Amino acid sequence: AAPGEEYLVYVPDRHHRPYRLVARLLARLAAERVDLDLSAAHGTLDVEWLDARRGLLFPAPSVTGGRRLDLRAPFPGDAVLHVRRRANE
Repeated sequence: AAPGEEYLVYVPDRHHRPYRLVARLLARLAAERVDLDLSAAHGTLDVEWLDARRGLLFPAPSVTGGRRLDLRAPFPGDAVLHVRRRANE
């Protein structure tokens, strides 16, 4: 959205998996991965995931900019990743 300040990434379910009990039980393994380049960002960035299917927000641990990160949604299926620099930094 604004390199160095804010990033918004739509992450489609590339496997088109049906939302089954097994997927829910193994959500961490079934979730899509994102390779995000935060080299233009400095300081601490807040991270949240949106489950596009259910409309639920999932706060995630903050990260430090200045590098590439491999992030994984905390659920299977279509996701939206929102990363933004903390206002006070």
